[in-house]
Amino acid sequence: MERSSNNRRIIDGEWDQYLTDWGNAAWSWDGEVIVRFAHEQNGNWFPWSPGLNGNTPESYVGMFTRVSDIAGHSNVQVWWCPNGAGKDPALTYP
Repeated sequence: MERSSNNRRIIDGEWDQYLTDWGNAAWSWDGEVIVRFAHEQNGNWFPWSPGLNGNTPESYVGMFTRVSDIAGHSNVQVWWCPNGAGKDPALTYP
């Protein structure tokens, strides 16, 4: 049975190998990499948003932090990008 699509899957480490491989590949590139990961989370139109798929503001922060910690390197920045028209973005600030 497939697990639900929620932030907990990343927090629990299900995607760690993929994130590690991707981060290492990006790190080996001779340039800066900017990742706009799980953007506009304070809206209700993406599956990672709090209030959808069992996600909470806390699970969003945990997921975002885990991805940033694993995939981020000296030349890889993971940007936090809320939407200006959504719910209070401070609730999901990592």
